[in-house]
Amino acid sequence: MGKKKFVFETDGKIIRYRYPTHINDLAIPREETACSEVFMVLLDENEAPPFHKHDDAEQIFFMIQGKGKLEVKEDGSTESLFYEINPGQVIRIPPHTWHRVTAIQKEGVRYLCVDCFPNGFNADEPTWDSHVRNLCDQQGWDFNSIREDRR
Repeated sequence: MGKKKFVFETDGKIIRYRYPTHINDLAIPREETACSEVFMVLLDENEAPPFHKHDDAEQIFFMIQGKGKLEVKEDGSTESLFYEINPGQVIRIPPHTWHRVTAIQKEGVRYLCVDCFPNGFNADEPTWDSHVRNLCDQQGWDFNSIREDRR
């Protein structure tokens, strides 16, 4: 068993996933933890990840920069709810909740995301790369053009 890691460098030593809709800068990959992962989300004006949900994870967002619009819809609901979100706010996305954040100003949006997996990771996605590959397959994106190793 390897040595436990307690401190993770982010100053230019990250893996970046540059999707067509947004950027994720991976800070702590799931393969380095028992039940969580941490990444920064960067959105340019009017950018938003696809509307999606996580059945296996709760997400916590800490807004760092920019104003955004949060859209949420609980599983089984027919109506979305919208919230303006601002720096300094903390957002909780429970499991099974459809969601997306859209940047609504020129400066874009930057927020820290912590994913928590109370029942452990999906066996089909034991690593961050496996998760991203599945996302790319669903969206029709090329994984090799999205992943940038900046270590």
